[in-house]
Amino acid sequence: MEFNEFKDFGLEIILKVLKKTDDEIKRYREIEDLEGVKTLETEVLTKYEKLYEGFISEKLKDIDGEQLKVLYTSLMDIMKQNKMDVAFIEGEMEKREKLAGNSGAEAVRNLYNYQIEELEKKKALLLKDAEVILDKEAALEAALSEAIQEDEQMEIIEKMPEVRRAYGEISQKIMTLQKKIGHLKEKVEKGWPCDIYGTISKDELMSIFNETIS
Repeated sequence: MEFNEFKDFGLEIILKVLKKTDDEIKRYREIEDLEGVKTLETEVLTKYEKLYEGFISEKLKDIDGEQLKVLYTSLMDIMKQNKMDVAFIEGEMEKREKLAGNSGAEAVRNLYNYQIEELEKKKALLLKDAEVILDKEAALEAALSEAIQEDEQMEIIEKMPEVRRAYGEISQKIMTLQKKIGHLKEKVEKGWPCDIYGTISKDELMSIFNETIS
């Protein structure tokens, strides 16, 4: 087996395990089994994420023949543990190559990037609103420092809590959006959350998605 073929072979095995693990985590989340989610994320997902990173790294080329044999044996063990065989993996490799550029992986990656752009737009609008509120607060504070009459001071002070409450609400919305943006960016940067869909077409993925939400 040539190096590039070995690399693709290993990646396909790892992606299949990552897909299986990702599906299991989603099922645990649906039934609100947080302990199950935590166990899979720490004991399984982290391990295979590191393997995925290793296989897409240029450093893989530096591994010598003996190390490659050990790695190949490990891959065989992973296949056995996950009830996969060589013929199945080779078939999935062929699908991935055939669908390159038109697979579910590209569709998911494009979707994530689109969602990021839309959320960034919403965040930008909220940031503008936050600036307006901060300007109002600054104006009230300036007016308070210049107010002489007690009733005038009290009128200004009574307005402050409402302004600060509005700012707090917007700040919370911005934080929520930023968390969603960060989560999506992490998926795109990691790569595998998109690549696990590389052996089905965009149309197949859309069909599965429609069945899920119907």
